Amino acid sequence: MDPQGHVDVPQLGRVIVEDDVEIGANATIDRGAGTDTVIGKGAKIDNL
Repeated sequence: MDPQGHVDVPQLGRVIVEDDVEIGANATIDRGAGTDTVIGKGAKIDNL
């Protein structure tokens, strides 16, 4: 934050979801500010 308020930070990364991934209901995945977020093959992300 600067004296004039919040500063927007560009999100340049991507989200890459590989094969056989399970993502539960209400799960959130954020893309990276500079690099990619990778959900690897066979990963399981549970519900919130």
